[in-house]
Amino acid sequence: MSEIYTESDRPKLVYICSPYRGNIRRNTVIARRICRNILLSDRGWVIPIAPHLLYTQSLSDNDEKERKLGLRVGRQLLNICDELWAYIPDNGPTEGMAAEIAMARSLSIPIREFDFPPTKNALDI
Repeated sequence: MSEIYTESDRPKLVYICSPYRGNIRRNTVIARRICRNILLSDRGWVIPIAPHLLYTQSLSDNDEKERKLGLRVGRQLLNICDELWAYIPDNGPTEGMAAEIAMARSLSIPIREFDFPPTKNALDI
């Protein structure tokens, strides 16, 4: 059974921009928690898109060619998103995050900024 949506009731697609490199295990757990809380929130139908969680499952972040491919695919997904939600660490965005934020700005995609790791209230979206 397929569902057809009008523009007014289409789910909001939100690009999740958060750190991956560094403490990969910790950053992955936090990003997964962010996506879960968005999906379970009662603030309307929001679909989080987190390429850094998806493509690192099949591409190696340690292989520069594969990393660049993953980043390129992620940027293509950003093109279809309604907003970018940036979870920014105290020391500022990573290089990859900065590129995603700059691209969102160039596409006039609204950007919401949150602390990383998010506080409990921020996770409640």
